[in-house]
Parts: sequence; C-alpha cells; structure tokens
Amino acid sequence: MTCVNDTSPFAVLVAMMRGLTYSNSNLPPILQKTIGRRQAAQHQRDIHFVMQVVDDVIKRRKTEDSGTHNDLLARMLTEPGPETGEPLDEVNVRNQTSPHRVPTPGHGEPAT
Repeated sequence: MTCVNDTSPFAVLVAMMRGLTYSNSNLPPILQKTIGRRQAAQHQRDIHFVMQVVDDVIKRRKTEDSGTHNDLLARMLTEPGPETGEPLDEVNVRNQTSPHRVPTPGHGEPAT
C-alpha cells in the first residue's frame, strides 16, 4: 500500500504499476464485485493518490516563474488556446497529463 503522504517518484510509480496490473486483470464482472473488492478499493485509492500528486505539481508550477520550465506542462498552463484565448484550466490540464488514465477492467473495450 502506498502512503498518502509519500509523494516520492517511487510511491507514484508503485501506484501506477498497481493500477496497470489491476486494469489488466481478467476477472469476470461478478468476481470483480466479490473477490476483487479489495483490489478495486486499492485501485480507487491509487487513482486518488496519483491525481493528488498531479494536482500538487500543477499548483506548484502555477506559482513558479513561467520562464523556469520549457516543457509541455508549462505550455498547457500558459499558452492561450486557439478557441478561447485562455490557457487550459487546472482540471483539464490534470486530465490531459494524468498518468493514471488507464481503463478499468470492462471499460475502454470496443463495442460489439
């Protein structure tokens, strides 16, 4: 289990790897609701943890001098969008940059 206060790269990586493992599990839906309950709960905690770390990075970046970084995140936070003329809001930036954008079992599969 990842400690919520541990925002080290290792803790984030562990949460992400656990999420990928969970997302690639092949339990049928009925078993996901029974024997997979604990893993599902951990998966939700991991998503919350990683999203919080991403939010913290975004907030920290917004308070820093805009010329400090020259990367995609800096551009997303400062460059005006072509349609609105405004930079992306923090929620949109988080959703675009979150490493935890992994489908859960049964989701993200093509419809038949």
